[in-house]
Amino acid sequence: MTRFRLRQIPSTARWLCLALVLVLLSGASVSLAQGNQTVSPIGQAVAAGPWQMTIEQVLTGGDAGAAAAGASASNPDPAEGLQYVAAQVNVQNSSGQPFMIGPGDFAVVGSSGIVRRSAGVAAPSPELDGIVQPGESADGWVLLSTEADAENLVLIYDSATITGIWADHIFAISDGATFSPSTTRATEIDKDGKSPEKPVGVGRVIATSEWRIKIVDVVQGAAVIDIAPEETKRLGQSYNSGDGTYASCLDTWIAIQIEATNNGDDGLTRFLSPTAFQLADTDGSALNDIRTLSPPVPDLSGEYAAGASRAGWISFELPSSCGPDGANISYDADLLRFQPFATSGDVRYLTWTGGDGPEPVDTPTPKPFDSSAALQEGSTAVTTDDGVRMRSDPSVDGKIVDELDKGTEVEITGAPEEGDGFTWYPVRNLKNDDEGWIVQDFLAAP
Repeated sequence: MTRFRLRQIPSTARWLCLALVLVLLSGASVSLAQGNQTVSPIGQAVAAGPWQMTIEQVLTGGDAGAAAAGASASNPDPAEGLQYVAAQVNVQNSSGQPFMIGPGDFAVVGSSGIVRRSAGVAAPSPELDGIVQPGESADGWVLLSTEADAENLVLIYDSATITGIWADHIFAISDGATFSPSTTRATEIDKDGKSPEKPVGVGRVIATSEWRIKIVDVVQGAAVIDIAPEETKRLGQSYNSGDGTYASCLDTWIAIQIEATNNGDDGLTRFLSPTAFQLADTDGSALNDIRTLSPPVPDLSGEYAAGASRAGWISFELPSSCGPDGANISYDADLLRFQPFATSGDVRYLTWTGGDGPEPVDTPTPKPFDSSAALQEGSTAVTTDDGVRMRSDPSVDGKIVDELDKGTEVEITGAPEEGDGFTWYPVRNLKNDDEGWIVQDFLAAP
């Protein structure tokens, strides 16, 4: 395995760069604890690949904010709508080789299903960051962020440098928190918007194998300033300063709100890049040298757990020759090109004026990601692999009652129990009424 020793780069920057490189190398999807969905409580030592790992404490809200402020006077307040999450982690390397661990190895996910990683600021001291030799241990803090009103919070360890999922583990920050990514598409794949000559209009859905996309709102001109973040407001104010020569440039601003849903059926987390949407010419080619504005909150880009959905913003300055002669908008294609990553062959086109495609229908928006609703007593689940063992007791020593094929439907008959480092659910096989216990890792909502 190739080891990364980026010791000359500041720790936070190093881990952010490494995480981004791995996302780009993986295409559009990230295996976020896929196949290992046991959720352990804070304070419990667990085996996570080469580590014996314990999350000693987690701070949220004002406590985490105070910890961030104490870590560095230059740490900013959390971004609008977000809160800091600070976790103290203890690891012991129980393997025979050195391994790296740092802030880029952790993520926080709440009921929104939006995955958030390092906050990009200094963590409380000591920061968890470095190479741990065999038999040695390390103790330190990581600082992340999540939505200020987030519920069902879990902390996920999925290493940026350990390949595969064998080391992944999930810890409950909120009492009773769960993590159950969807394995069902929100919308069946369609062929709408494949041609720039027939783009899909506002309120109309396109569905690829990975994303469900819909334009829901459009704001143009100076009104964009009213909903813009501070850096965009300052740019708009500079246009209006002095003699107002460039004030007309504000007429070229546009902010587009888009509802995006991770539409995969594989349970994988997907990253929606800030460059997934580009202004396009009438022939469908992406326009170059376009000013991309910092979008209103929430930004559409980000990492979405399977089934997660949110309405976020993108924002541009349309091509023009504004300035001393006033706004002269030379762009009238009104066309968005959607290509989630550079090698994606399924390119789609949307427009905020007119548009083709199926008429809008009164169908419900996909439900917000809510993993706590999965695997509840009385609900139906399916097995996620072949040869899944149903045991007589919540233990690896329990008698094997049956071995189930992938996709076997079972009913959850009670509350889960912990045993031998796993979370076990009592189930009833709907095909033959056999009852027993199955590890949560091998169950998913149908």
